[in-house]
Amino acid sequence: MDRIKAAKDELIAQIREIEPEYKIEDNSDIEIEYYNGEDILNTDFPERKYILDPWLPEQGIVMIHAKAGTGKTYFTLSAAIAISLGKDFIMWKCPSPKRVLYIDGEMQGRKIKSRLKQLLMMFPAYSKELFRENFWMITPGKMKRDIPMLSTPEGQDYINRYIINKKIDVVIVDNVSCLMGAIKENDADSWNVIQQWELKLRKMGTSVIRIQHTGKSKSHRGSSKHQDIVDTTIFLEQPEDGEKFAGARFIVHFEKHRDFYGSDTDSFEIKLRDDAVIGVCWESQSFQESIEKRVVACFLENMSYKEIQIECEINFSRISRILQDARTNGLIEARDIIEYKRTNPKCRIK
Repeated sequence: MDRIKAAKDELIAQIREIEPEYKIEDNSDIEIEYYNGEDILNTDFPERKYILDPWLPEQGIVMIHAKAGTGKTYFTLSAAIAISLGKDFIMWKCPSPKRVLYIDGEMQGRKIKSRLKQLLMMFPAYSKELFRENFWMITPGKMKRDIPMLSTPEGQDYINRYIINKKIDVVIVDNVSCLMGAIKENDADSWNVIQQWELKLRKMGTSVIRIQHTGKSKSHRGSSKHQDIVDTTIFLEQPEDGEKFAGARFIVHFEKHRDFYGSDTDSFEIKLRDDAVIGVCWESQSFQESIEKRVVACFLENMSYKEIQIECEINFSRISRILQDARTNGLIEARDIIEYKRTNPKCRIK
């Protein structure tokens, strides 16, 4: 035993000659807990509860990604406000109010204030007391010092103490690029620091929503390891149909969906509207309805089937079915077809 200890001390001394600040963790007193199969089968585990049903569970980890500048903060801020007030968000049920910490890494204080005021109009009779107690924010526009990088022990400890002090249920990190810049997004090994922190937050009873940027291939930017421990991955895709829209507009895709299936995972389109008649609200429609409108719009712009196929990413037979249904339902008139066939004689719509 003495020889083993001596060899260990010698090895540490050699390492410290190269790295003077090196410290070794002594885990010899940690007792590993293990259970047999019967123990697991006989344990009465609590049923999982949801903050936003079905994609944000309690103690859940969620990743949301979208291209830069598409308005993803509108989506996440809206969700944060709804959760803090215990209000449903778009089509998702929020059973009860929860305490939310929104960590913003880039927006100016003036811009954050403007968006909060705008989005709170979705809930005209909201409780100011509830909002004051449940909605918390860390943002550069309000702070005297810089937000420490959340990929460092200092930054994680800073947030952990805040979570404990305010009894936070949901942490929203917006976004990885700004708040975790000390790591390389494409380096799987360096992501372990974030992964272990998120697992620790889960152990503390806190859910995490992590916001990231979409890369060139429509996948999230960075290593695939970013998805390893998440319950849900949401891709907010900006439609490429050329429609100009003042508010945020996305097609919502569930790329990973642990514990929910079927129609709950269907893609659909959402728009944030803010006008004098409707007020501030998120409108939604099924992805199928969205595709149908895009195909008809392309047709009326006299785009060829090949151009429509590229634009809408569907095959020729589906284009024909959509256009024939549109003709039956009166969305396309006879004169539209006559005009279209002049440049597209192979069109078979009657």
